[in-house]
Amino acid sequence: MVATAHVVGSVKLHQAVPGQDDGPPVFQQACEFKDHFFPVNDIYFAQSNPWMATCANDTIVNLFDIEKGQLCRSFIGGHQSFVTKCVINKYENMLLSVGADNFLFLWDIR
Repeated sequence: MVATAHVVGSVKLHQAVPGQDDGPPVFQQACEFKDHFFPVNDIYFAQSNPWMATCANDTIVNLFDIEKGQLCRSFIGGHQSFVTKCVINKYENMLLSVGADNFLFLWDIR
């Protein structure tokens, strides 16, 4: 699975499929999430759960269930400026976000 972020606030997931005549694999769009209002800055995949975290210039951090293809939760009201980085911890119970406002937030995702 490969994810691409777009300036319109969407994230597209692409699935690898075999290429023709033993060529390299081709990536086809599997689904698209349109849950941000400004450019997406970072995408992070959980290691053992089907979760994807995204953050954007709209100050929002989102958590998606990529198996179900839906938004699980939005973390709003913390950052006052662009969110530049998001990471899910190894226990997959916390989400860290860092913003251009010089704040770091730990969000409980249980």
